Amino acid sequence: MKNNWKIFKKTFRELSLFWPFFFFLFFLVLFLVFYSFKFSWFSFFFLAILSIFLFLVFRQIFSLIKRYFILSKERNYILSIVEGLLDAVIAYDEDFVVTVFNSSAEKMFSLSKKEVIGKVIKPSLIREPSWQLLVQVVFPSLAPAIKNRVKSKFREEFDLVFKEPEREFHISSGRLLDAKGKIIGFVKVIHDSTRERQLLKEKTEFLDIAAHNLNTPATEIRWGIETLSQILQERKDLPQEVSSLISKLKRAISNLIEIVDEILSAAKIEEGRFGYNFQLGDIEELIEERLKKWLDIAQKHSLKVYFSKSKERLPKVFFDKFRIGLVIDNLLENAILYNVKNGEIEVKVEKDPQRPYLIVSVRDTGIGIGEKEREKVFAKFFRSEKAKKHQVEGIGLGLYICRNIIRRHGGKIWFKSVENRGSTFYFSLPVKKELIPPKEVPLV
Repeated sequence: MKNNWKIFKKTFRELSLFWPFFFFLFFLVLFLVFYSFKFSWFSFFFLAILSIFLFLVFRQIFSLIKRYFILSKERNYILSIVEGLLDAVIAYDEDFVVTVFNSSAEKMFSLSKKEVIGKVIKPSLIREPSWQLLVQVVFPSLAPAIKNRVKSKFREEFDLVFKEPEREFHISSGRLLDAKGKIIGFVKVIHDSTRERQLLKEKTEFLDIAAHNLNTPATEIRWGIETLSQILQERKDLPQEVSSLISKLKRAISNLIEIVDEILSAAKIEEGRFGYNFQLGDIEELIEERLKKWLDIAQKHSLKVYFSKSKERLPKVFFDKFRIGLVIDNLLENAILYNVKNGEIEVKVEKDPQRPYLIVSVRDTGIGIGEKEREKVFAKFFRSEKAKKHQVEGIGLGLYICRNIIRRHGGKIWFKSVENRGSTFYFSLPVKKELIPPKEVPLV
């Protein structure tokens, strides 16, 4: 009730120009009522018509006041929500006059509401040190660096990176439209991701150092086991238990080195130094080459593997043979590990009918992916509960690495899955070289 009374008083003050006109009409009606008693029936008829007209006018006026009161209440409600947000919120009209500047924005930009609201933000303000940061947010082209830019018709998201001092903002920008769809302003929500990025960078650096330190001794251990295995194989009286133990040690050290390589690859991808060597090549030839490696393993798991080549001649594309080979290997390995006995694997290549891309797919008849877990499939270190039960080994980096390799090639990776029926993973590669991103971009 107190809030409603405050809003009513505020509405009353904002309509101060209307009240003199209202009281003038009110007293005019009283005067006409009093004066009409001295006139004929015609005067009464005229007064009746005037009264009906004034009644309709007053009713419309009070309806507008009521609507204005409701809108004021809603506006204050929305502003109170905006005020309570931890992220900075800035809104300005089409002339760049600031209309909203919440408390978080005051802290972020070290400027008060009194200084900012009602002020026109111009690029020339960048010369003033206290306004520089705000101007660069409103006009991102003036910022030192922009990355991860995603743009749609009515919305845009990007990161702004500043070096002195070192800061990073994630900005969501949108248009404000009136009832007719006309642009009346813009709003920006600014999240200070400096601390988060720093922690992510430190974690990546730690994993990089740890993986490097593990890689050398692991390689030496593998070399020692292989040497020991060769020496022991020359002995005819070697017990079966020793031979079995050597085989287990070989597998264990190979798995360890594979995990270390995946951690190193993930760290290099995030730092933008994974390295790519793009060359014109035949994707079908590469798939056939990679399938040779996995056919024997698939047969041991009682799986049938099919390669469905395109009926039409496919164009050659620019790709890194080694990196795309990693993607194909990873998808084939998953299709084998998470399949069922006597299951099938089908690899297919075809043209995208709508865009200049080739689409590679790997279909299996395995355990599938649960609906609740599908959004996390390409996340770093993610492994589904079913996958953990079916296959204990692995750290959940394979598909994360695949996604970033395909992104660097200018393509996309996605999947379709039915639980307990199987999954199909797809990735696309552009036919045109100009669709490949010009350079590798750091993720942290």
